[in-house]
Amino acid sequence: MLFTNGMYYIFLIAVFFGYWAVAGRIRLRIVFLLAVSYFFYAVSGGRALLLLVAISAIDFTTTRLMGRSDDQSKRRRLLLISLTIDISALCVFKYAAFFIQSASGGLSLLGISIPYSSLTIIPPIGISFFIFQSLAYVIDVYRKDTEPALSYADYLAFVSFFPTIVAGPILRAKQLLPQLRARLTLDSTTGGQALFLIAIGLVKKIAIADYLSANLVERVFDFPERFSSLEVLAAV
Repeated sequence: MLFTNGMYYIFLIAVFFGYWAVAGRIRLRIVFLLAVSYFFYAVSGGRALLLLVAISAIDFTTTRLMGRSDDQSKRRRLLLISLTIDISALCVFKYAAFFIQSASGGLSLLGISIPYSSLTIIPPIGISFFIFQSLAYVIDVYRKDTEPALSYADYLAFVSFFPTIVAGPILRAKQLLPQLRARLTLDSTTGGQALFLIAIGLVKKIAIADYLSANLVERVFDFPERFSSLEVLAAV
């Protein structure tokens, strides 16, 4: 379900009214946001719900333990645990194909043939965004730039927030987590501001980012020899 797909806007409108229908009950609206985010990820081609839950559980646990400890060495060990697991998961699912291809090429020089296609790992959609978002949260808690999430549901809703999980950007916990439990009021002013921000975001995404991607970045990366150094630098 891409942002340029009409179904996305139908989904967005349904979520908008559903969210405000339960806005007065904090726990219910968090669960609602979590459910629609997981649904959105699944229908968008997400095949890593278990990985998303696992990474979230690990990082939520380490940050809660950080929040209860003033021992800097213990906090550093907890940070290292999260860093190791998150980056390892990203390397396995995101960059395994590159390493496998390189290893296959090296083994072929020794006369050992391994079918590359049988070893290919297709990276789950959005894996970079939700892992880096979770990792940024862990680092913020370690630095005491933000407080640990109050509940696991809060944290899951933050990491899986549907407008950003597939295509970013990466959110900071101190920007979104407090809003999950804030008292909400909907009037013409806040509604107008929200619609304006959504419209600006869509213009940036569709009219600017997608246009530059299709007409500059992809062309340069496909045929870099056809472009000047300045054009290649601009694409990068």
